[in-house]
Amino acid sequence: MKKYVTISWTVILICFFLGPVFGQTSHTDHDRHSTTWNKDCLNLEDFDLSVDQLAAVNKIEEQYKNRIIESYQSCMLKKIELRTLLRSRDSDEDTILKKSNELSVMRNQLYNQMIEYQIRIRKILTPDQRSNWCTMMKSPGLHGGW
Repeated sequence: MKKYVTISWTVILICFFLGPVFGQTSHTDHDRHSTTWNKDCLNLEDFDLSVDQLAAVNKIEEQYKNRIIESYQSCMLKKIELRTLLRSRDSDEDTILKKSNELSVMRNQLYNQMIEYQIRIRKILTPDQRSNWCTMMKSPGLHGGW
């Protein structure tokens, strides 16, 4: 029962925290977490996107949103599994390492999905828009760079 409660809360928290990923919240929201967030960048909503650009962005978000959220949720669940193994008296080193490797593969897949998403968005923007765009990436070292 405790495991299901933990998983349920994890899924709820993941959904809560991933909303800003696709909403591209303003940099003022990031200021609470980081003093190094680039205040000169703009979110997609802040650009005067053309009708075609807006339609393309919406289509890309529709294609990637659920995949990225599902990958993120899977990573979080795998992280909980790894933490459980690390704390367990009965876990052996090989099982822990295997779970850790699984998590690494999943994180890499998530990272690649997020990069693919941003590359597709980038193709829609003009050079001026790209140079002022707040990407999903933060400064290195801040919560894994995302």
